[in-house]
Amino acid sequence: MSEWQAGTVVNWRRLTQSLATFRLIPEPEMCFPSYEAGQYIALRREHCKLTQIEEDADGRLHAAAQIENGRQKLGPVTHPYSIASPPFEAAEQNRLEFFVVLERDAGGTPGRLSSSLFDMEITGDRTLDYFHRVSGTFTLSQRAQRAESVLMIGTGTGIAPFISMIKQLDHDAAMGKVQEGRVTLIYANRRPEELAYHDDLLKIESEQRFDFVYLPSVSRPDEADRGNPRMGRGRASNILRYVLEMPVQNGERDTATVPALPGHLCRDALQRRFDPTNTVILTCGNPLAVADIKRVGEARGIRVETEDW
Repeated sequence: MSEWQAGTVVNWRRLTQSLATFRLIPEPEMCFPSYEAGQYIALRREHCKLTQIEEDADGRLHAAAQIENGRQKLGPVTHPYSIASPPFEAAEQNRLEFFVVLERDAGGTPGRLSSSLFDMEITGDRTLDYFHRVSGTFTLSQRAQRAESVLMIGTGTGIAPFISMIKQLDHDAAMGKVQEGRVTLIYANRRPEELAYHDDLLKIESEQRFDFVYLPSVSRPDEADRGNPRMGRGRASNILRYVLEMPVQNGERDTATVPALPGHLCRDALQRRFDPTNTVILTCGNPLAVADIKRVGEARGIRVETEDW
C-alpha cells in the first residue's frame, strides 16, 4: 500500500472568513489508520501557491510568493493537522474531521496549504491526500499519566485534539468505562462564532457522564457576550492567570476585557480542581498563549504539556 492515499473533502463548514471545519473520507474500500485521541495526520494538496522566506531591509524574515514566468509558482504542500474527530467516530463512520484556519503571515500572505483548502469553495476541487499513518504523543495515555486532574487549554484551532479527547471520554463513559478524576477545558477565541464545537461541549458538560467542566471565553466580547451567563471573557492565558490569582497580561486591564468567568463557575471551586500535586495542564493553540500558559502553570508548580510536532 502506498503511504500517501487520496481522500475527498466533504461537509465543508465555514464558521467565519478564516475558520472552517471539514471531514475527509477515503476512497472506496479504504479505511483510515486507527489512532488515539490527540494525535495528528499529514495532509497534502498538489496545487498550492508556493512561498519562500525572504529578508527585508530591516533584517526581518517574511514569506514571499515564489514567482515563475510572472506568476506565482504552484506545487505540493504538506502540513500536519490534529484530528478533531474521536477514534470511535472514525471507526464507525470511516471519516476524519479537522478544524482549520486560513493562516496569514505578518505581511498578509496567506498560508500555502490552508489557502488551497479555502479555495475549494471556488474551484470545486475537493481532493486532499493524506499520509496513511497517524502520529503524535499528545494523548492522555502519554501526557496525563497519574494525574487526578487534567486541565485542557485550547486557543483557536488548538481545540482540535481536545474535542477528540472529550468526545471519546464521553463515549467511553456512555459505554460504562468512566474516566477517573477531573477534566476541565478552558477554550478561548475572539468571538462566540469562532468557538467550534461549543454546543457539543455544553451538551457533554450538562450530561456529566464523567467529571467535566467547560469554561468557554471570548477575548473580544460585545454587549450580548457580557450578558451571557455561560460565556467567560478574556484570553485563555489570562483566564488561567485569573483563576490562579496571578496578574493578567497587558492588554486586558480595561473593564471591557478584564478576565471574567461564566456565571455558573467560581474561582474557589476551580482552584480546588487544580491541586498542583496531581494536576497536569495540556495546552495547544497560539504559540504566544501556549508559552504564557506554560509560564503560569510552572510558576504554580503545575506540570504543563504542550503539543509539539
